[in-house]
Amino acid sequence: PPPPPAHSARPRKRMCGRTRCTLEPDAVARRARVPKRRVLRRSRYKARHNCHPGCNVPVVFSATHAELPSRASAVLAEEIRTAAGVPGRGPASESEDAAAGGAAEPAEAGAASDRVVMPMQWGLVPSFTDAAARPDFWKAFNARSESVAEKPMFRRLVNRRRCAVLVDGFYEWKEDEQKEKQPYFVTGELEGAASGSAAAVDGEGTALALAGLFDVWHHRRPAREGEAPPSGDGPGSSGAPAWVEEEVWTVTLLTRPVAPRLAWLHNRMPVFLADAEALDAWLGADPFADLVRAGPVAAALETRACPPLSWHPVSKAMNSVKFVGESASHAIDLAAAKARAAKQKITNFFGAAKPRAGAIKPAKSPGASAAAAGPKGGDTKPPAIAAAAAEPARLVDPSSPEDFAEAEPVVPPGRASKRPRDGGDGKDAGGGDGGGAGADPHVPAKRAARPATRAATRSAPPPAPRRPFR
Repeated sequence: PPPPPAHSARPRKRMCGRTRCTLEPDAVARRARVPKRRVLRRSRYKARHNCHPGCNVPVVFSATHAELPSRASAVLAEEIRTAAGVPGRGPASESEDAAAGGAAEPAEAGAASDRVVMPMQWGLVPSFTDAAARPDFWKAFNARSESVAEKPMFRRLVNRRRCAVLVDGFYEWKEDEQKEKQPYFVTGELEGAASGSAAAVDGEGTALALAGLFDVWHHRRPAREGEAPPSGDGPGSSGAPAWVEEEVWTVTLLTRPVAPRLAWLHNRMPVFLADAEALDAWLGADPFADLVRAGPVAAALETRACPPLSWHPVSKAMNSVKFVGESASHAIDLAAAKARAAKQKITNFFGAAKPRAGAIKPAKSPGASAAAAGPKGGDTKPPAIAAAAAEPARLVDPSSPEDFAEAEPVVPPGRASKRPRDGGDGKDAGGGDGGGAGADPHVPAKRAARPATRAATRSAPPPAPRRPFR
């Protein structure tokens, strides 16, 4: 589809960390050109429509050129070397072959003999990180290809631990004139295969291979409930907590300046390994300096290099990492979505106004109140309260003499103890203007003779204070 019109938005340094990884393990093996039995740790990989840093993604790398760390567990190193068939190691046993999906498969044409696929967590955690630290997968989920050979975190990995991450698309956000971000889903275009073919159904035809770097971090954490710690590391007589040491394999994606075709969306883009030649060169043993100088990897880093891609807008619901449904990557009608958002804004702006302070709320009918409350077992009210509740409420009119006679005037707190409540206010007891025998001596005659409207004003709630003008 044609790209939306561009506008002058502020440049962004990093790509947004969201991808879509829904490839089945068998489709991953075919895309990486490795036998099915070389896909390790399948139980850790889970297909996700909204994958974020910290999730497991399928990664392909060379077991020979990886140079695994010396502290790596012997079990994992033996598993990788045996499955890859590295010289000097025996072939996989019949039990391992059966557990991996049957007998040993014949070597495929053009398949690398040392290539394996294993799920790793997206977001690089360097191996020199403190063993007891809490991992932060959002800190280094991207690496700039221009400076990757200079930064200490990545320069030790560019020659020894190169890899490729297999995804079927990624998400990116475009900022419009109103500073609102609209997510788009970018995937590969299907070439040389019909839409109903097997490659189109399982996503293999549109899968993307992205250049990356991986590392192994030894993490030391407390044992979880029900988890057995290694021998010799359990709680002793002193009640010390049990600790578990585990290896955390993490990966980061390389990015480069955007090609003109995607310049409308972002100023950065991943490094695509579009063909088998570029994938083989990136996973090989050649130094990184030679790869970026000439060859298929250097061609992938060129300014105008970009594989066939397609894109479409998606729902803003996938902004949340908790939204992992299949509809996260479904195309939407952008014009209709904007119209609904504008309508919702107008509705929120002209919504029901809040009642003013001191406003009298209309009373509800007794039948509606009883129906809303519903029957409550064992909840009985005294007859006097029930009769008062059944009586319909009415509004008090201060200008009416009858209603004003029923209303009790408001007495200041300082004079509450001086005015008798059982003997009247003096005017009724003594007759006249408060000069009778029963008049309250603390209340002046003029105050007792104030008109009813003034007393009604005092009985009304005070007005809300006004903000001073500045």
